[in-house]
Amino acid sequence: MFVWKPYAAALVATLGAVGIFALGLSPELAVAQAKLTPIKIGVLKIAGLANAYAAKKEKMFEKNGLDATLVEFRSGDAMLLAAQSGGIDVALVIPGTGMTADEHGFDFRVVFQNEIVKDHAPDSGSVQALAGNGINTLSDLVGKKIAVSQISSQMAVTAMIALRKAGVDPSKVRFVVVPYPQQVEALKSKQVDAIVTTEPYTTQLITSGIGKVLAWNYLEAGPGTPLGIWWSRQQYIEKNPDTIARFDESIKESIDYMNADPARARDRTVEFTGLDPALVEKMPPLRFDYHVSTEKWQIVVDMMHDAKILENPHKATEYFSDQLKPYIEK
Repeated sequence: MFVWKPYAAALVATLGAVGIFALGLSPELAVAQAKLTPIKIGVLKIAGLANAYAAKKEKMFEKNGLDATLVEFRSGDAMLLAAQSGGIDVALVIPGTGMTADEHGFDFRVVFQNEIVKDHAPDSGSVQALAGNGINTLSDLVGKKIAVSQISSQMAVTAMIALRKAGVDPSKVRFVVVPYPQQVEALKSKQVDAIVTTEPYTTQLITSGIGKVLAWNYLEAGPGTPLGIWWSRQQYIEKNPDTIARFDESIKESIDYMNADPARARDRTVEFTGLDPALVEKMPPLRFDYHVSTEKWQIVVDMMHDAKILENPHKATEYFSDQLKPYIEK
């Protein structure tokens, strides 16, 4: 069972690990910025947040009256800690993490949807084994070790769903915690038998011939379900409703910008993440999408409850802010 730890000491360490990413401004723009509303946005250096970088680079935030600072973190949990303390105003984390935080005393609401699971493979999330090691299906993982970034995460829950669909009892495998950046090396050195990973590691393993895909775990759990989500404290939203609305409009513009031109989207991804352009060229485009399906959201809520990560049943709409409503499908 996942338990949120006392946060005081963790928060000090978290904020010490924060790095602030800001683009240089011309003198004219610096003067204009004095009239803009400041907002601090938590990000990870991943492809799924390249659109936020594009919104900064292409001055979409400024167009909507915001002086946006992108604050870089190493994990979604770290971002939520900073958001809870008021260190940042908006954070992007996977839905299950935000839901779990709320059930353990936080008060977050969804302000915008950034990314969803694809309807067909290949997708970003994958369960992969080492090529040539004799593990060819999920059934071969019985009694084996599988690396996940977090035991009680939405990613781990989707992997368990994929195992059950393949007729494997998840209790018959051993899940161990290995952060995403260390998973490939753990697989290569045979410290683990399989990993549950995401981009860019999914594509790196496939194109290098090191990995073999056993399952597309997000797809197994629910095509079209929410993946990358912007959250903010209810208190901040209530005090700054117009700021959140303008943030939403900026992110909407950035998603339209990324979806309109795949080559341009790859360029922004390379610039933001620092990934090898050749690797990004091979990565399937992410599914940036701000159209919210309450039904798809409920699938995630229910699977987190079924896995006993969420202690109580919930309705998806409990997590929605008023500013999200214009983007909810009728």
